[in-house]
Amino acid sequence: MIDSTQVRIMSTAASLLALLLVSSIVGCALAPATSGDFCKTVVAVAADATEPERDAAAEIAAMVGTLCGAVPLKLTTPAAAQGQPQLAVGVGAATAIGVAPSDLSFSALGAEGFVATSNRSAELRATAGSYALSGAANSTSGTLYGCYHLMRALGVRFLAWDHTMLPAAVPSPLPALDRTFVPVFEYRDVDGWAALSHPQQSKYFHINGGAQASSSSALATVATPPSLGERFDGMNSPYASPPGFVHTSYNLFGPDAGYRNCTTGRCPPSGIFNAHPEWFYPHNDDTVYGQLCWTNQSLIRFIEGQAKKYLSTQPHAKIISISRESCTFAAAPLRARCDSDLTLLPLLFAAENDNGNYCRDPEELKVIQAEGSPMGPLIRAVNQIAKSLAADFPLVAVDTLACESVATTCALSGAQFEYILSGSPDCPSFLRC
Repeated sequence: MIDSTQVRIMSTAASLLALLLVSSIVGCALAPATSGDFCKTVVAVAADATEPERDAAAEIAAMVGTLCGAVPLKLTTPAAAQGQPQLAVGVGAATAIGVAPSDLSFSALGAEGFVATSNRSAELRATAGSYALSGAANSTSGTLYGCYHLMRALGVRFLAWDHTMLPAAVPSPLPALDRTFVPVFEYRDVDGWAALSHPQQSKYFHINGGAQASSSSALATVATPPSLGERFDGMNSPYASPPGFVHTSYNLFGPDAGYRNCTTGRCPPSGIFNAHPEWFYPHNDDTVYGQLCWTNQSLIRFIEGQAKKYLSTQPHAKIISISRESCTFAAAPLRARCDSDLTLLPLLFAAENDNGNYCRDPEELKVIQAEGSPMGPLIRAVNQIAKSLAADFPLVAVDTLACESVATTCALSGAQFEYILSGSPDCPSFLRC
């Protein structure tokens, strides 16, 4: 059982404002700075900086240049910037100017948190006008968010992807910063025109959900701002595809599995069915749209291998789905048992088929009896799959569709991870248990 204090609601459009306002503050004395020659500040970025860090450095250099009515700031190395006012961008540059590595660890910041500080080290305090701006190592967005935080502190307002309001001048004194920001909501989305139209809008407002897939596809129809770093693929749709967003259990077998349609829905893929009928239920009829037998260890090992293959070719994926197929109900009572989406974090979507043809092998029935739910075999299998992925893909979440109520699913003894329930009219959206 999971204690109620562990339950957190994931972000919806109504929650976006809270995301942007809530952060954790590191308490230090804030030393004032003067504007001085801020427009001559250099941007320090380590030679071994990640691609997102380099993109963030280039973007803030361009933004400050625009704010100053001049060319972009000079990009240089931490060693060359030593002793002069600088924007230290990324982990290497921030630690070079004295920020403690522990402040920039993944455990401190997560995948999208950042540190923006002007006084957290003696080196920063000694050079007025210097700032350290960094996410955790290998973060795809934290460092960029830190850069945007400084620009907002300087009076810049990002109104839309193609319209930014600048202050009349660089403020004097310069703002003193010492903030650690960790997003409260892991998944953030808003069904708004601007976010759907262009990925830069999503970056400005820290949106990382489904809008990114739509906005990325719209790039060909809108003018791209010169400063846009289009390589932030990790901020696009978080789901690995293949296997896709939902209804993916058959997709996990791969494109050569022998797919075909039946009158009752999708048939089991013939190639895999013929080789391993024991993985499917019923075992003797490849025209029935059924479910998988999740206690079968050879099936689990196969899906583990497929999941690793998909994720290795999609390095920016944050979620992989192992989920049921679309619903084909013969009777209303079945619908009540297949209405919720259950997401396991880190996210890989593993869900069974949306019908009542769940596997009735003796081992499967034993687990169902022990757990008190037909979800038992699936949850145990997903836990095993997630554990096998954890070492190689620590930032990826595993997602599955739940065929039970929130309370029943969360109480399963096999549920070893935090879960997120998402999606149907009858269930809360994105509820962790």
